[in-house]
Amino acid sequence: MNRPRSLQELYHWLEQGGGARWVRYAAVGLGGLLLSLPVAWKQFHGPLLR
Repeated sequence: MNRPRSLQELYHWLEQGGGARWVRYAAVGLGGLLLSLPVAWKQFHGPLLR
């Protein structure tokens, strides 16, 4: 798709066009990052001992 001429065309490209793939990749990457942060924190800082 060439440059979208309107906001509606941009939304369509993001939902059903080639942009949907990139939105999916970004969501999976962000989810993986958010899930790995607590694991990395506990692995490198250890459990809180009181």
